[in-house]
Amino acid sequence: NAAQVVRTTHYKNTLPWSDDGWRILPSDNYMVYSEAMRKARERFEEAVEEFVQEYPRLVKLAATRLGSMYNRNEYPRAEDVVHKFGTDLQFGPVPISEDIRVHLPEAVRRKIAKDVKARMQSAIEIAMQEAWDRLGGIVDELRGKLEDGKFLRESFIGKVQGVAEAMGRMNITQDPKLETTRKQVLKHLATLDAKNMRKDDKARSTALDKADEILEKMKAAGYYNPAE
Repeated sequence: NAAQVVRTTHYKNTLPWSDDGWRILPSDNYMVYSEAMRKARERFEEAVEEFVQEYPRLVKLAATRLGSMYNRNEYPRAEDVVHKFGTDLQFGPVPISEDIRVHLPEAVRRKIAKDVKARMQSAIEIAMQEAWDRLGGIVDELRGKLEDGKFLRESFIGKVQGVAEAMGRMNITQDPKLETTRKQVLKHLATLDAKNMRKDDKARSTALDKADEILEKMKAAGYYNPAE
C-alpha cells in the first residue's frame, strides 16, 4: 500500500543511526532520496484522497453489514478523516563530539564528548555494516538463482545494479574496500544478460563463479556474514 511504499523508500535510501528511530541520509544520496520520497508521498496523498472520496460509500456499506450493531458515532465525518493521514519528514544535524556547549566542569565536558564520539563511532559501524549487508545480500540472492537454475529476469539484474550503484552514494566513510567491491558487482554481475543466463550453461557457470568469488572475499574479510 501507499504508506508501506513511503516507509520502504525511506529505509531503502537511508542507513540505521540511532536507537530511537533516526536514520542517516548520506549527502551523496540526498537528491535521489528527495526525488524518491517526493513521488512516494505524492502517491500516498493520492491514496488518501481516493479513500476519502470512497469513505461515505464505505460507511453506508458498514451500516448494511452491521445492522443493529452499527453506530454512526463510531465513524468520523469525511472532512475529518483526511486529517488522520499524513507524512512528515524531519531532518537534523549529526552531532559532533567537539560541539558540547554546556556550562560544566572541563572534566565532565570531556567525558560527555568522549561518550558522544563513542556512540557516533558505533552508529557509523552499524550503518556501514548495513551497507555491506545490502550489497552482499543482493549478490547472495543472485548467486542462489544462478546455482539453482531459477528463472532469471532482467528486472532482477536491474535490482543488482541499483543496489550496487546506491552503495556508492551510501558509503558514508568512503571505505575503499566497499567501493572496490561494488564496482566489481557492477562490472561482472550487473551487466549479465538474463536471457543468455537462461540458455547458456557455461555463461551461467562463469557468472556463478564470479558471484562466489566476490562473496568469499567479503566473508573472508568479515564484511558479510549472513545468518545460516
